[in-house]
Amino acid sequence: MIFPGAFNPLHDGHLAMIRYAEELTGKTASLEISVFNVDQPPLDFIEMQSRRDALASCPLIFTNAPTFVEKCRIFPDVTFIVGADTVSRIADTKYYNNSIDQRDSALDEMRKSSTKFLVFGRYSEKEFLDLDKLTLPAALTDMCIRVAEEDFRMDVSSSEIRATHA
Repeated sequence: MIFPGAFNPLHDGHLAMIRYAEELTGKTASLEISVFNVDQPPLDFIEMQSRRDALASCPLIFTNAPTFVEKCRIFPDVTFIVGADTVSRIADTKYYNNSIDQRDSALDEMRKSSTKFLVFGRYSEKEFLDLDKLTLPAALTDMCIRVAEEDFRMDVSSSEIRATHA
């Protein structure tokens, strides 16, 4: 299993998701940080060292794979641990040159590489979002495994933690 993210910082919610996913699947999870992220500036070597030091207790992989189709090429036949907000972005055509055809082609490539997404609910903008509340292309929904809110819910955010400590 691969848990992609920025992990800035790694928090109790991330750790609880890892434990839940590992218990559910019987597989070990590795964290993945893309040096080049589609929504954030690239990481420099100093920041990479800082993240590596902060995440020393977890298996960690740095990649140059900003999109999930690129991650799937590196990690075929893998289950990604993601939040509902992330799986929603995977469906967003803005990451595919605003093209439904390019998005659907990327989803088809992910499907052919046997990609799965273990999708955790996430509190976002005054409501708890989970897989059942999202409108996704059927091809993406078919690759998703829902983690029910009653089985796992932890409302914590790295962005909120950073804002509190700023």
